[in-house]
Amino acid sequence: MDFSITSFHSITKALKQATAVIVDHKVAELYKNKLDFSEALLLHASEEEKTTKHLHYIYNYLLKRNVTREDIVLGIGGGITTDLSGYATATFKRGCKLELVPTTLLAMADAAIGSKTGINFAGIKNLIGAFYPARKIYINPAFLDTLPEENMLEGWAEIIKSSLISGGKLFHKLKSCPEPVDILSEIINIKSTICQADLYDKTSRRQLNLGHTFAHVIESVSDFKIRHGLAVAMGLRIAAKAARQMEMISEEYFLEIHQLMDLYNMPILPPQNSELMKAIRERGQTALEQDKKNVGSAITLVLPEGKCKVAIISGFSSAEVIRLMTSG
Repeated sequence: MDFSITSFHSITKALKQATAVIVDHKVAELYKNKLDFSEALLLHASEEEKTTKHLHYIYNYLLKRNVTREDIVLGIGGGITTDLSGYATATFKRGCKLELVPTTLLAMADAAIGSKTGINFAGIKNLIGAFYPARKIYINPAFLDTLPEENMLEGWAEIIKSSLISGGKLFHKLKSCPEPVDILSEIINIKSTICQADLYDKTSRRQLNLGHTFAHVIESVSDFKIRHGLAVAMGLRIAAKAARQMEMISEEYFLEIHQLMDLYNMPILPPQNSELMKAIRERGQTALEQDKKNVGSAITLVLPEGKCKVAIISGFSSAEVIRLMTSG
């Protein structure tokens, strides 16, 4: 995988070299005067559309473009677009050459990095997918200039997550509220180093799932009305709460985590009598039991352990996890 902080000029060259281009329609509209999307397939990217229906839509486009295994497929957009275009590329003719242009902070910091691709199925996030590293990933921070605030929050949630597993340097840097462009290379290096050491998510890479088991439940029971990054933020707060209850972290560090999240306006957990908490109690176990990280019927959680370190712990029942999510 080749990652680079780049410009619109480099992306223009990538567009010319690609045989097929898959782009989020919002990106195409915003940047039609800078980039040529005249032969691209436009996607209406949403969790509801991240399904086999859109996958077949992409396959038909790749057929029309006469894409071979030696051709480049370029995916341009946020995490949904990179996941969907990545999985289509991985499975079309058993794999073509994939390149990505992430256009959201979430995609730049997380979704496009690390080779995971996938689609949702039966209401479960990324139930179907593949590990398929992109040959090149073009990171252009200029895309962030048009990104709505809620989308920026999603990216910051994943960046905060990375800071909680990376030894402390980034955690303290975030307290000064740096600009994304000043830390993107560091974020990418943290994630790519972890992923390259465990490409297929069997051992050490699982630490990147901090907050995500809880987040996937939140997304599923909300029918994806709660966006991924915001669900991750809630999941991080739940993980900190669980770790504190289990005496894995100090009260001081527990408060530091919440203070950092408050600094970035991350969502707080709703009251116990809220509709979300009721939905978690009623439907959360079904989502948990399909979690890809499970070992048999046991749930694996990633929780803070000490400062800016995490532990990967197996053996939780789905009922125990729901209690952790919904307890006061």
